[in-house]
Amino acid sequence: MKLNDMTADERMALGTLVRKMVGIDGEYSAEEAANLEDVARGFGADDFWSLIREAGQEDLSDEALKARARAVEREETQKTIYATLFGIATAGSIVAAESSLLEWLAETWGLETA
Repeated sequence: MKLNDMTADERMALGTLVRKMVGIDGEYSAEEAANLEDVARGFGADDFWSLIREAGQEDLSDEALKARARAVEREETQKTIYATLFGIATAGSIVAAESSLLEWLAETWGLETA
């Protein structure tokens, strides 16, 4: 799925959740940077980085992020966002806050995870 396959609200949910996941542990390792470059290429690098910059202007509070996530209704988009965040989280060791966010998303969206 490319960014242009998503609605504006779905793209912003992706962007804000990615920003949250990347910053959740307070570190930005070389491994995370390389992983994020791979993610960007998968979505279309220019569009992805533009989205991430735009998402930086949004409210990244837990309440705002959860509201954005709840608004994502299409299962394909939910799975794409979840897989993206999971990949980012597993670039290093998954910290409790990353795990909590992933668990909340899976439960909210009714996704089966292994």
